[in-house]
Parts: sequence; C-alpha cells; structure tokens
Amino acid sequence: MVAQLSGMPSWDAFLQARLLGPLGMTHTTTQVRARHDPALRTSGHLHLPEDTVISPDGPFLESAGGAGNIRSSVTDLAQWLRLHLGQGKVDDVRILHANSLAPTYIPRIALEDPMATDARLAQDDTMSYATGWITHATPQGRLIEHSGGTIGYNSHIGFDPDRKFGFVVLVNQSYQGGTGLAVPLGKTIVDLLQGRSDNQYPKAVFEQIQTDMLMQRQAREIPENARPARPDQAYVGRYDNPAMGPISIQANGDGGLGFTLGPYKTRVQLSPYSGDIFLADVLIPTYDGSRGHLDQLRVRFFADDNDEIVGMRWLGEGDHAGQPAFERCG
Repeated sequence: MVAQLSGMPSWDAFLQARLLGPLGMTHTTTQVRARHDPALRTSGHLHLPEDTVISPDGPFLESAGGAGNIRSSVTDLAQWLRLHLGQGKVDDVRILHANSLAPTYIPRIALEDPMATDARLAQDDTMSYATGWITHATPQGRLIEHSGGTIGYNSHIGFDPDRKFGFVVLVNQSYQGGTGLAVPLGKTIVDLLQGRSDNQYPKAVFEQIQTDMLMQRQAREIPENARPARPDQAYVGRYDNPAMGPISIQANGDGGLGFTLGPYKTRVQLSPYSGDIFLADVLIPTYDGSRGHLDQLRVRFFADDNDEIVGMRWLGEGDHAGQPAFERCG
C-alpha cells in the first residue's frame, strides 16, 4: 500500500526517500544482506537451553518488511527519537507534520495482564496499544515506547514527550527467539529519569529466563513412564495447514520421522517422546549456507474416533503457539 499510494517502486524506496535520507540515518538499511563496515556490525547471540549460537541470522527478516526488516544503530535511532520529540522537526527542518505523528500516540486498545506484566512500569501504570506504540500513563509521567526482538537480537526504544528525553537499548543476544534484557534495561532508564524507585527489572527477568531455560531442558527429557509411539506408517502422509502450507511426513529409517516446511524447505526432524507426542528439531538455515541452529519444540499427533491419526499440532509457547493444526489430507 505504501508503494502504491506514494507512487514509489517499493516500501523500501519510500522509507529511504521520506525518512532515512532526510533524517541522516546513513547506517540504517532494509537490505538484509547489506555489507556494513565490520567494525560497526554486531553478531547476534542466541542462547538455547543447551548451547549458544553466534550469528544465527536466518531467513525470517528477508520477508518481514515493516515488521522487523530494518537494521539500524543507536545514533541513527536517536535521530528517529528526535523526530518524535520535535513533533516532526529535526534541527528546524520539517520532516513530517505534527498532526501526522500525533494520532499514532493515541491509546486504542487497553493492555492488561498477562501481556502487560512484562511492560508495566509500576503497579499504577495504565497501558494501552496505540498505532505502532505502547503508551504508559503513571503518576510520575508518560511514556511512549515499543520493544522488538528477533533471533539473536532484542531492542527497546521510547520517549517521554513531556520531559523531552528518549532512550534506545540494543542488545545483540536473545533467549529462545527474541526475548532478552533490552526491555528491563529500558524500563530501568525510564524509572530513574521519571523518579521511580529501582524495581530490579533486569534481575527479575534474568531469573525468569534461567527458570524458563531449565524448564525447557526438562521438557525434552524422555519421561520414565513414556508410552511407545505407533508404527511410523501410522503418521506417514500428507498434511496441510492454512498458515504454514502443505507438508509430507516421511519415515527416515532410523526410528524417526521428518518433513520440510515452507518456501525455505526448513528441515524438521521428529523423534519419539511419549505416545503420539514427538520431539521436533527444526533446523533453521543461515544466509551463508552454514548449518544454522536448532529450534527444539514438541508436536502432538491426534486421532479420530476410529483411532486413526488425522492431524498434528505444535505444543508449547512461542510463535508457533496457537497455530492452526496440520490436517491430514493423504
């Protein structure tokens, strides 16, 4: 829509012409494979329950567009904050009209627990989702902010429109996807500048991460009372999913099952866990063609009234949670 309404060849071209260029954000790009000065480029670190993977960049960002396909720096993002604090002006140069920015700060949807738990600044914080921002109203002041995360990186950016300060936190590490320490560090900065007591956000988040990692390791330990799986042929066949597309589950001859998923032919290896539940090792490729890393999940096959396998779904939390089931179609 941005490209069509602006008459430009792409969303990327519009972004460069209307925002990045005028703001002098010369170290910001939408090109996933862009080659920057190595001294200015970070390597992501993904912490998994059993390992740490360095530079785990996979294919996700290539198709993320405005949802996460911008690589930037602290100094460039400071320019982005100056634009908002200046109500569309930077160094007396008008980049956007103030009345174009103001509607993006208007609260639209109230945020409550459990989603609000990680974002809350204090117990008396009223939070809402605006248009691309999260807004906070506390007795000590307002905050407009948002966090971001992908494999190996997480971030937090925000500003107080009344006190005219902003902050950027970029962290080149993440835990099990995009979670990490950027948000608690950002919240600590805001508490200090708005006059709240130190709430020890990083300590609490780190302790929760350690607990989650332990639970994830334990979740992959085969239980002592594990039930045997059905014969491989009971699961072999074609399945379809309205979100992820078709797959073909095949026996690999060494006591496991496998299939490839999506346009990048991501390899998923299944091994018996208990009954119709299987451990799923999802091999995430990297841009340079190296082996990548494993996302370690679980799946459950389910049967109909005749005890015939008719589908499969992901188990647990994360981006795969809530996905529609794979329905057997052959």
